[in-house]
Amino acid sequence: MVVYEPSTMAEALSRLVRSSAPGERPERAPALVMAGGTYLMSRRREWSRDEGRPLVSLHRLDALSRITRTQRHLDIGAAATLSRILSIGPNVIPDSLFAAIKSVATPSVRVLATLGGNLCSAGGEHTTLASLCALGAQLELRSAGGARWVPVTSLVAAAGRGVSGPEEILTRIRLPLAEYDVEVFRREEVRIPGAREHLHFCAVARLRHGVTQELRMAMATRSHGVLRSTEFEARCAGLGLPVPPRARAELREVLDLSLQRFLGLSEEQEPQRRVALARTRDLGLRLWDWFLAGLRSDEQE
Repeated sequence: MVVYEPSTMAEALSRLVRSSAPGERPERAPALVMAGGTYLMSRRREWSRDEGRPLVSLHRLDALSRITRTQRHLDIGAAATLSRILSIGPNVIPDSLFAAIKSVATPSVRVLATLGGNLCSAGGEHTTLASLCALGAQLELRSAGGARWVPVTSLVAAAGRGVSGPEEILTRIRLPLAEYDVEVFRREEVRIPGAREHLHFCAVARLRHGVTQELRMAMATRSHGVLRSTEFEARCAGLGLPVPPRARAELREVLDLSLQRFLGLSEEQEPQRRVALARTRDLGLRLWDWFLAGLRSDEQE
């Protein structure tokens, strides 16, 4: 297997082009980009069979590991390790993202694993996706032709499909600096016979004078991608605290329909699959109920 270790971004991007340079063996597939390599190592038997697909390692590109903060944004390099991000602390890193990163694997894995890898690994769990989605993160994608910014919501449309093209590299994750009164993240396993699935739930809220001024919520699974509805969030603004039972029931009904569409749950499905999807939906609804029940006005805290 061929492994490239570029020292500049231009060199790294040039290695992603499908056609090789004159005199070299033609490559049958675009190169794989590797940062920490933890996901590739866990799937090494699968990708090592593709002899025509080289690796492009980013470990020499120090700029991709930088973490900077301005008055408006927090920029995290895609190759910043999860342990380094955690070392900055929750005073800088949003609470929900901090909790999501801390739930990834073990400390020994987080020393190598990167934020970009957690988002881009095809077939991975994308544990940080829900929190980044709720926080309104943007992604910088670079190619030989320049850079473009995309919302993190478009990163994973479904299992294994990303927004980046075969000749692009994720370079930065940008978070708008915003203070929320409540931030929660939960990673829960869905009990499905013969399979392993996790539901990642993140919700943040800004409270003022006993009402919800702003509320954002996202859910994600490896098999279905990410669910976030700005229309649903708009209905959550201006709720009195604690939320009245009638309003809770109405919101739950709307969310239930969104979850059914998100999961593709229908009566025509094979019974075992329908049961599995229904369990995922029920878990999402329970997490929402738990979050909404915990919202309190300033006077009640």
